[in-house]
Amino acid sequence: KQEVIPPKQQAVKTIPAFKKNIPAITSGIWLVTCPAEDGMVLTGPADYFLVNNTEYDCLFAASLKKGKKIIGVKAEKVLPGNESFIGKIKREEAFDFESWYIQLLFFKQNEFEPQITITREIPVSFPDLTSANSKLDAPYAFCKLDFIGGPDTLDLEHSDALFSKYSAKDLKDAMISNSGKSLKKEKPLLKTSYSQFEVDLHIEELVESFEGLSNSEIINIQLNYFHKKLDEALYTKAYKIIFIHGVGNGKLKSAIRDELTAHNFKFSDAAYDKYGGGATEVIL
Repeated sequence: KQEVIPPKQQAVKTIPAFKKNIPAITSGIWLVTCPAEDGMVLTGPADYFLVNNTEYDCLFAASLKKGKKIIGVKAEKVLPGNESFIGKIKREEAFDFESWYIQLLFFKQNEFEPQITITREIPVSFPDLTSANSKLDAPYAFCKLDFIGGPDTLDLEHSDALFSKYSAKDLKDAMISNSGKSLKKEKPLLKTSYSQFEVDLHIEELVESFEGLSNSEIINIQLNYFHKKLDEALYTKAYKIIFIHGVGNGKLKSAIRDELTAHNFKFSDAAYDKYGGGATEVIL
């Protein structure tokens, strides 16, 4: 089901004084991902903004890729020093969309040098604790920034060829970590008893092949799946969910429990006789 809110139904949203609130933004066009609701950085939906920090007017078209299909979301002009609210995506939709497909065209009303037309794909992602900036107020402290490009990004003659050559290569790892093509068909929550569910986070259960993936990429895939299934369990009003992470080196277990602690979930080791210390039981 397509859950992206059509532009006509979207309330007007802005990032107040984005240059002050998000100091990491330099010259160029940026995709900014913000928590849509306070206190729900890891489990709530995300708002997406296009920020124009250039001296040019920018015409943009923002779409979402779903397999071979492109789903149009919004197209308009954003003035220098301004931002445009693109839309909202729920976390349970993370596996429905592969990436944002964004096209940019720069212009001025007076005389200017020809500028490149930019087309970029940026994996759909969500705010997390790694993007925290303690100097900013919530929710902007957890904004994620993706640089799309700018008028001086590349020379006009080689821009299309270079973007075509490098965009897929540079984004490969991120695509794998954000519902890339190598993911297995998603399994529904396994109900083990009344209002209790179980999720297996072993990497071989999530991807067709994990050969060539680094440890950090594997954990990112597992944590993305953990977030999605936690959201599903909350949505279905489950009483309890068990995440099977295995024993291993304990990094996945530690990462999961750090996030559960940050959001005040009650958890403990799942039954040792069944899981051997390789699972965490969460009370919802």
